[in-house]
Amino acid sequence: MHCCRKFCRYGTLDVEKVKGKIVVCLEDVYFGTIPDAEASSAGAVGMVLANDDESYYDFIAYPHALPTSQVNYIDSQYIYSYIKNEK
Repeated sequence: MHCCRKFCRYGTLDVEKVKGKIVVCLEDVYFGTIPDAEASSAGAVGMVLANDDESYYDFIAYPHALPTSQVNYIDSQYIYSYIKNEK
């Protein structure tokens, strides 16, 4: 799993780090960015779409460009903690 930039906006992902990995991206509701398109173009094989503290439990259903799981804010904090503490 690779944690990169929070929002996975256009041009923010390092292809060398993302290719063949599952990325964790924060849902970017204010900019209307769909992070899976950027993750897919960078070579990711999957994505975890994490809610922030404002969207908390809100989920919006839309098709993704790669396999994606969306998690609520509390679960996203566990994932970020795991990524920070593991290699």
